[in-house]
Amino acid sequence: MSFIVREGDPTTTGGFVLSASASEVIDLRRVARMGDPVWCPMCTSIGFIAQGNPTYVDDL
Repeated sequence: MSFIVREGDPTTTGGFVLSASASEVIDLRRVARMGDPVWCPMCTSIGFIAQGNPTYVDDL
């Protein structure tokens, strides 16, 4: 299995994932997807996950 990012996981800049899938959960935490928001303390703003598996779809 490839690396899974979940809501609350840290980013490379010390931020964290703010929101994730409403339906996909692993180890009691929601799975983050491309386009989900992240907080960046370096630039004091919200960004979005830019990379991931583009074929993964949920929330249908």
